[in-house]
Amino acid sequence: MKYNLFAAGLILFITLSSCDNLVNPTSNIKYSHGVVFESYQNGKSDIYIMDLDGSNLFNLTNKLPRNYFNPDATVNNSNIVFESHWHSNPNSSLPYDKSKIYSINKDDKKINCLSISDHDLSPLISPDGLKIAFGSITNRSCDIYIMDSNGSNKQRLTYSGASGNLEFSPDGLKLLYVGVTAESSYIYVMNTDGSDKLRLRLTYTGLSSSPKFSPDGSKIIYESYDPNQKSREIYSMSIDGSNVRNLTDNQKKNFYPAYSPDGTKIVFVTERDKFLEIFIMKADGNNCTKLTGNSLHYSPKFSSDGHYIFFYSYDNYSQMFIYRMNIDGSNKMKLHAGQNFDLF
Repeated sequence: MKYNLFAAGLILFITLSSCDNLVNPTSNIKYSHGVVFESYQNGKSDIYIMDLDGSNLFNLTNKLPRNYFNPDATVNNSNIVFESHWHSNPNSSLPYDKSKIYSINKDDKKINCLSISDHDLSPLISPDGLKIAFGSITNRSCDIYIMDSNGSNKQRLTYSGASGNLEFSPDGLKLLYVGVTAESSYIYVMNTDGSDKLRLRLTYTGLSSSPKFSPDGSKIIYESYDPNQKSREIYSMSIDGSNVRNLTDNQKKNFYPAYSPDGTKIVFVTERDKFLEIFIMKADGNNCTKLTGNSLHYSPKFSSDGHYIFFYSYDNYSQMFIYRMNIDGSNKMKLHAGQNFDLF
């Protein structure tokens, strides 16, 4: 996602400590492939896990005292990372001023706090599971760091402030991120040690976000807002910023592009007729097909085998639920209340 590093917190807490009083949850369920997500239930946001069909639902953080958000997982690794944020002053008008990163093993359910700082957020696991990239706020500037999966060997990668939208390349050797200036935002790529930073040269002005590598690592898709046309289009480009191509080119607002595992298709959301609808197209922008009816849908993603598309959507415009459907839009299945999910 994955996610904007300045996402707002939801709940305020007074308790201060180096980390929560960790209590490992108990479960004998083993998950080979599944969904990890956040869900707000009974006044608390927790991280849940379930199988791809919604079975074997389990709350991973119900024994922890705070609220937990933004989980991330990979197909070939047993660890899940997520964040907690809270405010040290319950009377503050700000959503939060403290945040930490945690990991949990989806097999033995052991929880670890990975943060030393009180300002770490939006973790992202590398494809091999050995590294975690994340944001950390210092002097009101959010920069990108990387660390080993056990929280050791933290290294700062940027020094100019970044809005996040972190994305590892498929081989785990590069990172995409979005850097913001006063007038615009730019997509950058760099090695995971912070070297060879390249601001990709884009052929438009406006705001860029949600960059994603193609499965073979040769291209990048992203969304860009044009303030003159008041539209948000989905583009592709080579990893050096060349060969920019508008894939949607419909003067609408298009969001959340994601490649299929084989790189031949892209699923995305389009705002049309006051609704957010899911469409699928070929990777070159051709053969665009609508998959969902009139509602508000978000963040579609392909399963690792390419057979399903997962997304979350408002149910009767009141509560978010995670859904699964076939890639032709058939057999929609409501799985569980939740959002901000990842697949493994």
